[in-house]
Amino acid sequence: MLAVGVPLSFELRANPVIARSTDGKGKRHDVVMDRKLHLLRARGLSRWEDWKDDRVSEDGQLDPKPALYELVQSTCTEWLKKRSENCGFALDESSLVVDAYQQHRGKKGQLSFSTVDFTGQLTVTDPSVFARTLEDGVGRAKAFGCGLLLVKPTVRG
Repeated sequence: MLAVGVPLSFELRANPVIARSTDGKGKRHDVVMDRKLHLLRARGLSRWEDWKDDRVSEDGQLDPKPALYELVQSTCTEWLKKRSENCGFALDESSLVVDAYQQHRGKKGQLSFSTVDFTGQLTVTDPSVFARTLEDGVGRAKAFGCGLLLVKPTVRG
């Protein structure tokens, strides 16, 4: 029985994207790649490979390139946290593990979509909305196993 305050363990594979308007058309972008692009533009760089670890910013501070794991962790956590309220749950960020970021390529090697696996703990905040989330999934992409929220009672130790 779902009720407010029920703690659950969860697993989720998702396609975390952000919608951006390009030339008047809405387009979805991988949140990790989107963050990379913004970081590069802020530094006047065009390619990730151009950002060297010994880079010094205009104010003379060392400006090393962030590790991919850090970008995946921060952008994907932010993505899931933003959706949690509208999905009827509160995310326990201290238990969250963001893993297995993978870019899937389509025909001719072009990036088709990305996936990431989440595991952790959540607390139900709105049982009816959460029940709908369990039926509908999380995020827009529902293909290739994306969006399916698997939950089980939290084991108390």
